[in-house]
Amino acid sequence: MEEIQAPDDEVVNHPVPFISKYLTAGDIHVTDLCEKLKQSAKEITRIVEKERIPLLNLVPLHPLRHGQLVRYIGMVQDQLLQGQFVVAFYKPDKSESYTTGIFAEIDRKPVIISQGSEVMRKCNTLYAVPVPGENEWAKSARNSGVVTSCGREGGDGNALEVAGSEHGTQELRCGNGKRNIEDGEERVGIKQLAVGGALNKPTSPQPTDLNLPLPTDAGTPCVLRCYDDIDAGVKVNDVIEVLGVVDFSPTDVDDINMEIDIIDNSGNKLPPTSLVPKIHVIRVEKPKHNNPLVEDIINENDVSDVRIKGQLLAMLQTVLLGDSTAAEYILLHLLAKPFGEAGNVGNFSLNISGCPSFNDSPINLAKRLNEFISFIVPNSYLMPLSLGYLNSVSMNPRKDYSKDRLTAGLLQLPESFNLIVDETAMEQGQLEPSGVENISSLGRLIKYQKVEYDFTYHKIEFPSLVSVLVVSEGKSCLPCEFRVHLRPRDELLGYSDRVNGVVSQLQGIFANKVRSYVTRMKLNSYSMSDLSGSLEADFVAARQTDPVSMTAEDFSNNLVVSRLLTLSECRNELTPQLWDRAKELESERKVSLNSHGNLDKRGEE
Repeated sequence: MEEIQAPDDEVVNHPVPFISKYLTAGDIHVTDLCEKLKQSAKEITRIVEKERIPLLNLVPLHPLRHGQLVRYIGMVQDQLLQGQFVVAFYKPDKSESYTTGIFAEIDRKPVIISQGSEVMRKCNTLYAVPVPGENEWAKSARNSGVVTSCGREGGDGNALEVAGSEHGTQELRCGNGKRNIEDGEERVGIKQLAVGGALNKPTSPQPTDLNLPLPTDAGTPCVLRCYDDIDAGVKVNDVIEVLGVVDFSPTDVDDINMEIDIIDNSGNKLPPTSLVPKIHVIRVEKPKHNNPLVEDIINENDVSDVRIKGQLLAMLQTVLLGDSTAAEYILLHLLAKPFGEAGNVGNFSLNISGCPSFNDSPINLAKRLNEFISFIVPNSYLMPLSLGYLNSVSMNPRKDYSKDRLTAGLLQLPESFNLIVDETAMEQGQLEPSGVENISSLGRLIKYQKVEYDFTYHKIEFPSLVSVLVVSEGKSCLPCEFRVHLRPRDELLGYSDRVNGVVSQLQGIFANKVRSYVTRMKLNSYSMSDLSGSLEADFVAARQTDPVSMTAEDFSNNLVVSRLLTLSECRNELTPQLWDRAKELESERKVSLNSHGNLDKRGEE
């Protein structure tokens, strides 16, 4: 097919005619609609730079033009309707040419269809929310250079630009107006934008029916209309990036500004499109990770990355009161990535015990660890296991049949999410049945990497590949794979100042190198090379020497630690030296437990 030429601004602001020419080319009865949509998306990205297409996560909704081209990054929270059939092509009355019907919702104009000319195609409807727990540095990294056309039909058409600076200051320009935002505060007293993404302070609490899994989340959910299997392979909890046409037209109501729940044509009760817009999707991608600083994963041994590991360990050691063993294990935990069908391969759930109680010490180690980790990983959340918290929240997603929607739970999280659990916040008292259920759900997530979704009449387990770090005073009540008992070597006096000094180092270029290091090492390939035979021989020899201290579980732990240690050294293949170091680390971990008289045959309390 010949390339269709169009000005880039025209493609962004009025993409429907451009896309329709692709879809209606050739014999529509044998047209692969999914492939045609992908071709149109490919041609659009050839004509228009990616940065010129507005990222809906980062801009307020009201400047966007109805029917314009947008991008969106989010997590699939619910599958609203699957396998619906829509009129994909038809002939208008008294016309011999076919037109596409998938954008008819955008036009909202009555159409007379020539009888018998309809060509049906499948349409799936997804509900996507902003990626849960996305940290501020990741949001800011997405901001850089994003430009959006602004002005809905009838608006002033001014251009709104979002630009980033190396100092973490964003600047919004719209027409002749201008405002700066630094560290979340406005310098100039201009009215806040009411609806938007990471750059906006909400002027009022988010509506409770937006189904955002975490209470700290904010932003714009979207309803995604996916045609002809363009969303093939996409599952609930997947993070996706879509390209499509935004639709602010109301559903079954005429007033677009009505702030009431509305019913879409599938029967689902949804917020109005002024809060949750629709996107008619022409491309879906599943990114390998959620770090905007890393575009490609390159399996190379970078000497600078090895130096970063040393600096990162030193900072972690400061946060952990000078305990080098605990620092090493937390680094391995950050590099771990559960995988496999059951999620039980690569799981490195970690319990740091021996931490001061939240109520008895001014040092809240869980909070300081979360603060540090949130500067490194794209997505994280601190969960305090207080009685009030456990008795009041809902961990598991539940089906609400009155709205025919899946109500989000706290554990509905994307792959590679970092969950920090503060068990030191737990106090004496009575857990209600809901609290007991929440503890059970958290334990199931840690042990089996699964979360139960409650459909009232039955429950279904969904895989949930989440990394969990538990901070506790004694051994955690949760079933973690590894436990290290904290052995402080630094004085408590001056601890906060030392940690603040460490956090202040995570700025600018160095911070971005650390963030890129963690993401790239987590996704690097790994092989034991030709050492598998010698490792088995080493295990047999250790069993013959002392069968009590070297069990099959101990050997499995050594294999897991050696894999992550190899990745942390920016290597892809295990070496004899790294295997010996992995065994030393496991010995140090057991010593930390044994020093408190808590060592059993498995090396745990």
